[in-house]
Amino acid sequence: MQGILLPSLSLGYVDVPKNASTSIKRYLYLLAYGREYDKHNHNGDNIHRFFKRNMGDISGAKNRFLLLRDPVKRFLSVYSNRVLHYKELSQDHLLRSEKGRAILHKALPTTPDLDTYITHFESYKHEPSLWHHTKPVFYITGGSLQGFNRIFTMEEIGQFERFIQSSCNTRLQLPRLQTGGKKIALGELSEEQLRRIYSYCEKDYEFLAGYYSKEKLWTQWEKEQK
Repeated sequence: MQGILLPSLSLGYVDVPKNASTSIKRYLYLLAYGREYDKHNHNGDNIHRFFKRNMGDISGAKNRFLLLRDPVKRFLSVYSNRVLHYKELSQDHLLRSEKGRAILHKALPTTPDLDTYITHFESYKHEPSLWHHTKPVFYITGGSLQGFNRIFTMEEIGQFERFIQSSCNTRLQLPRLQTGGKKIALGELSEEQLRRIYSYCEKDYEFLAGYYSKEKLWTQWEKEQK
């Protein structure tokens, strides 16, 4: 199983974008190398490119972990951070790639509002960065969770931090990064919007049964409607 391998810590990690991945990578780099990540020491590469160049087989690591997030909340986080904050559906950004230009040729609105984004998501998702950040966990993990011996959810981020601290004998704390963009609560969605997002995320809900479910999602949405 390919992932981020840190032999000195006997840790293996499979990165799921928008599941605290930037924070975790910064944290692991600090623990493994004893200093904060500085792109100037790595030919200008950001931390994602650094680890992409240093992937390995994590199956032999003592601890092989994964951090999960409710799929609909992950979808909303991508819209907030990548579309609103980083403007990755702006005309200027779309012009930078062939797939982006293909979206422009469809005459879809640029930097769309949430409802437009949901309605035309099957077209918008082909923008390379958006596909990277919305790719279902099922495909990221190769359709199996059996290779992991520690699986955490975003609701257990404190437990994850304590696990790393205990495993690595450190008191260093997990940083909180990539928080840009307006946060969108489930309760802000209409029933129809939630149904449409769920239809895209349904495969991951089936895959992550036991961690997240349609029933829990709708129960939380109903509570936030009151």
